[in-house]
Amino acid sequence: MSTNKRNGRRWFSIAVLFFAVALLVLLIATLSFTPVVEANPTCDAMPPGLIGYAPSYFGDPKRLDVQGDYAYLVDWHGSIMVFDISDPCNPLPLGSAQDTAQEFQDVVVIGDYAYVANDANGLAVYDISDPNAPFWVTARKDGGGYANSISYDGGQYAFVSQHYAYGYELVIYDMTTFPTSTPTIYSSGPGWPHAWEIHTVGNRAYHTIADGSGGLRFQILDISGLPAVPVLLGSLDLPASSYGDGFKIDVQGDYAYLTAGYSPQHEGSFVIVNISDETDPYVEGEVFIPNAGIVTWRKPGLDIVGDEVYLMEKDGLYGFDVSDKSNPTQFVNFPFPVSFGETAGGDVVIRDGLAFTAVTYPEPGSSGDHGGIAVYRLKPSILMTGNLVGNDLYLVWTNSNDTSYDILRSLYPYNAYEWRASTDQPGYIENEAGVDNISVNYFFEVKGNAQGPVSNQIGVFTFGIVDGN
Repeated sequence: MSTNKRNGRRWFSIAVLFFAVALLVLLIATLSFTPVVEANPTCDAMPPGLIGYAPSYFGDPKRLDVQGDYAYLVDWHGSIMVFDISDPCNPLPLGSAQDTAQEFQDVVVIGDYAYVANDANGLAVYDISDPNAPFWVTARKDGGGYANSISYDGGQYAFVSQHYAYGYELVIYDMTTFPTSTPTIYSSGPGWPHAWEIHTVGNRAYHTIADGSGGLRFQILDISGLPAVPVLLGSLDLPASSYGDGFKIDVQGDYAYLTAGYSPQHEGSFVIVNISDETDPYVEGEVFIPNAGIVTWRKPGLDIVGDEVYLMEKDGLYGFDVSDKSNPTQFVNFPFPVSFGETAGGDVVIRDGLAFTAVTYPEPGSSGDHGGIAVYRLKPSILMTGNLVGNDLYLVWTNSNDTSYDILRSLYPYNAYEWRASTDQPGYIENEAGVDNISVNYFFEVKGNAQGPVSNQIGVFTFGIVDGN
């Protein structure tokens, strides 16, 4: 082979190697300075109020629970429906399961299972590991009543309240052996056959019962001795003529918050009960609610965030400031769109500055019952931008009346949970040196202490990390 040919091949090899190195340098530069990409910026920038809605499959939803990127609705027509809420402005219906024989009254989601108060069928368990195809697993019914409410935190015991129960008002199941083991039964006593709601916190259960003639009672039970029968600590009469009918319960600290729907003598109320002395609870504050809903046997839904209580009523979502327990004050009302027509209220779950609500319309029992999931933004967004310089991400957000901010991140949109820092300034520098991945996508949120808190996912920030340096 001639010298010229050998030299030509050598120079060709050098040129190929040089070109490959140039491509590698360009790739590294691209990874290191990837621009910010907004994830649904239109949704992130939407003002407070209704931002998303999707109809339910079968209509007339009663209760809902939210876990991660999914919302689970149960309805009067015996169905559980799964919605993808990863983009809260566009909830997407996924799978469903239906038992047309009985109504679904309440739902609690723990891991891969949904626990349903299934009316005459008692406590039913559904596998939701595949959100596109939930299915029935097992169930158990005790007594002649109708399962109306469930409280379960994933521990050993699940609590189910029943109306028309006559001695089986509260049924407590050991979930480690469900459905084979015999449950613990708590009876409200002669003359109180209806249990409306059950809510548990630690070793206490909060229970509302009724006599069927306008008499309503709030009870505090000691459940620390389970599987022994719970012990009654204290009670408070809340007659329907003064407070409305049926109660949804939430508890925070020394206070129980109850919403009541209409009765023939009263249209409903929102009641704050002081439970600091468990043997002698008393009403500390009350708000008359002329638009109280009648969903789930006359209990409007509620959820609590700090000193704010959010309620679903017949004309929309209400927010009350309860920092002064004796004088709750309304600070917001997000009305339903006119297109919803006459509604019956619904249930509400608050997550990351958003209210996920189950809306029922028109009135249950009328023709064409239907509804769906509606999503509300509760407070103005704290809008944030990011600028990537090398391995440093400079985050800057809208200044507000907040005095401190928490910065969180996640690999998943709308679900930032990893705390990164706190600051009193509207800015933060994130340094990712030491991360082994060549490129990592993170979603960031900022929460302001005075804004609610507000928690808005605002964009995807791609870090370009080279050799972990």
